[in-house]
Amino acid sequence: MSGQRAKQCKLMEGSTWRKRGDATTEDSRYQQCPNPGGTSVLFKLPTSMGSESLKTFDEVIILEPNASDARYNKGSVLRELGRYDEAIKSYEEAIRLEPGAYDAWNGKGMALSKQGMYNEAIKTFNEAIWINPYYIAAWFNKGLALYMQYFKS
Repeated sequence: MSGQRAKQCKLMEGSTWRKRGDATTEDSRYQQCPNPGGTSVLFKLPTSMGSESLKTFDEVIILEPNASDARYNKGSVLRELGRYDEAIKSYEEAIRLEPGAYDAWNGKGMALSKQGMYNEAIKTFNEAIWINPYYIAAWFNKGLALYMQYFKS
């Protein structure tokens, strides 16, 4: 998506942005999609699009510097690409903007786990669980990190 096209979109705030990412085109890309109010919504791109997704999230961050969801999504793409240090930095930026973003805490923990930093990952998963004790992904990832820590030592 070009910067001009991104400017035409009305960026949704918080978790609404993620939840509204259900509409896709035939080629499975999220798109600018009109809503009943006559404005447009920028849907997140799936992480499988790699560098194209990174460009779009960078454009969103330029337009909306306080968009924690864009930083979270960028971190998820970077993690999927195996760029763990960059992913951690992006998750930390999302957390700085929205300390209660339990999904960003979880994503950071996943990137730390991929680097074999299980103690740090477990602390990070604990943060996500403290914020949202019903967030099953953080419980699962914490258990996996504990398991890996046990067998790696």
